[in-house]
Order: sequence, then structure tokens, then C-alpha cells
Amino acid sequence: MFKSIISALLVSVTPLPAYATSLAEMAVILENGTWAWPEGQNTCAKNPQTITFSDDLMTMKISWKHTHGPAIYEIIKSGPRNFTSKIQGETRRTEEGSLFVWQLHVLSPTSFRWQRTDWPSHVFTKSQVKCGIGDLSS
Repeated sequence: MFKSIISALLVSVTPLPAYATSLAEMAVILENGTWAWPEGQNTCAKNPQTITFSDDLMTMKISWKHTHGPAIYEIIKSGPRNFTSKIQGETRRTEEGSLFVWQLHVLSPTSFRWQRTDWPSHVFTKSQVKCGIGDLSS
């Protein structure tokens, strides 16, 4: 029994597998597949999006299947599992008057979420999911 308890404790403190530790790794994850919100008008079935990066990883383009023109993001900086970017042509502003700046956080190889840099550190959008994974493809 003691051995089972120790094994359970070791499993619970084992670090997460390393993924998306660099911008190049995040690009591979995000370019591999289509993405969408789990509910609403931009689901996998209704309006999925594809993500591509420039060869130099300085820009990211998000294209939707049915709506919007593509959005081009200029990448400002990156860290493990996240990067900060500005949308080209952005006109929306924060309450302080600055243009929106977005951080994309890779949660796993099948999900990510957004955070504006003017939001509190615990506030994010709902997660976007990779299409074709279980029930999330509808």
C-alpha cells in the first residue's frame, strides 16, 4: 500500500511533457490542422480557421473558411508556450488608448487561448480547439 501511495505521488508531481517551448515549436503545432471555438458561429463545422507563419516567424496569418479576410499578426516576442503579437491594421483600443496587443497561449497540442496584455493575468478567452479531435469537430 505504501508503494502505491508513493507511486501516485510521483505521478502527480511529474512535470508536463515539453512541447511548444519555442516559437518554432508553437508554429508547428498551430500550422498542423484547423482550429475553432468549441461553440458559437466559428466552430469546426461552421467556420474553422487555419494558421500559418512566415518563414522567419515574424508574422502569423489566421484565415477563416467562410468569413473575415485573413488577420495578420506581427510577432513582438515569444516565451515558452506563448507569444505576444499585434494585428496589422488594428483599430481597437484599450481604455488607456493603446492598440490591442494579444498573447497566444498554447495549452496543449490541441488547444490554445488568447489574452490581451491589458487584461488581468488570470483573464483569458475561452480555449480554441483543434478540429477533428473527438466530439469537438462538430
